[in-house]
Amino acid sequence: MQAELLNIPKLRRLTQSDIGVYFVDQSKNQLDKLNGEMAQKKFNSEAEIIAFMDKFKRNPAFQKQLHQMTEGATSFVSAMSYGIDKIPAVVFDEKFIVYGEMPLAALTIYNKAKAKDANMWIDNNRASK
Repeated sequence: MQAELLNIPKLRRLTQSDIGVYFVDQSKNQLDKLNGEMAQKKFNSEAEIIAFMDKFKRNPAFQKQLHQMTEGATSFVSAMSYGIDKIPAVVFDEKFIVYGEMPLAALTIYNKAKAKDANMWIDNNRASK
């Protein structure tokens, strides 16, 4: 769902590359949601809490939340390894980061910068001959 909102399928077609999408705040969002659900419950004993958690852990919705929390934690670690310090951020070629743009706009910015850099490199090589 989120990939479609970010137009990732189109980005994949344009770049003909494998695209990784990381939602670094996903883990926190799911944990906040889980805490909110727990706060609404009124428990009278530890046994009620244990019974609730046992039932809750088997719930497919919780399994999905748990999966999203895990993905979010992995995304956060990936973002840290790239040195990303704010979102949104789009990483190209595992080293170029465009901040503050959605993926397709970031691709346009990246391609312009890459073309400009390539032209500078060609001009510099001509000048040195």
